[in-house]
Amino acid sequence: MKKENLNLIARLVDEIFLDPRALRLAIEVLNEEKKETGLSPSDLYYIGMADTASWWWCARKSILANKKMEPEFFLAYLSDRIEYSMILGYLPVESRPLEDIVPRLPELEWEDIEHVLKIKSEDLQEISDEEADLFALMEGDTEAKREGIRAHYRIAEQYPTIRWAFGWRDFMVAGVPDGITDSFVYEFKTTRDKFLLNYMKPVAFTQADLYAHFFRRPLKRVQIYLRETGEMLTWIEAADEENARTTLEKFREAVRENKAPKMPASWKCRKCEFKQECISSFG
Repeated sequence: MKKENLNLIARLVDEIFLDPRALRLAIEVLNEEKKETGLSPSDLYYIGMADTASWWWCARKSILANKKMEPEFFLAYLSDRIEYSMILGYLPVESRPLEDIVPRLPELEWEDIEHVLKIKSEDLQEISDEEADLFALMEGDTEAKREGIRAHYRIAEQYPTIRWAFGWRDFMVAGVPDGITDSFVYEFKTTRDKFLLNYMKPVAFTQADLYAHFFRRPLKRVQIYLRETGEMLTWIEAADEENARTTLEKFREAVRENKAPKMPASWKCRKCEFKQECISSFG
């Protein structure tokens, strides 16, 4: 598919969600999905692989971050279903109200996702330093996050990727790897120094294991960039299915059985965005 057509489809999908009515309908669709799964509207259903992997940094933050992001995870998934359906020819490439699209929206199979990934891989584009700076300003709310975003565009290896959400037990698990090839998923992170590396590595590996599990790749390639020294550490190894499953089960047990996870090391709480919410939620 030509780049112009992909851009047109992306633009049309964006227009659909600019309609104020679309957000209200999307929440109704989300709540209906929860009801069909046996959940209440207040129950957590859509979670992210990155936030779930952060269980190994702070389990409490992992839960709170997923709760905060659930509406965005669902909207992204709904948007992706529409976009990919247009790319594959299952829906006409036209702007229509969301209420007209939802009843006609097909359930996509795994083969469809692989097909869209192949199409998108043909449109892989390099990002200039100026564009990387712009993305960092738009997406990063702290300087550390902005540095990480710049590094993703300037330092990380570039591979095609795709975003999708997968059913697991009574959750939908959403994720977009930093890269996907035929044999491995790629995960890139930055951290300040080797002290923090000890805490970052389990999170990065788990995130890659979750990607490999859901996107059906046998290997993971993980890179962590140390900002203090400019050193890049690289691992490529078999994906750990057991680690992915264990992390999901621990997360589910805490959420569904309402078990408060243990407190992390106190120094992790100092600059945590969920500090006050954590106290009110978990005590």
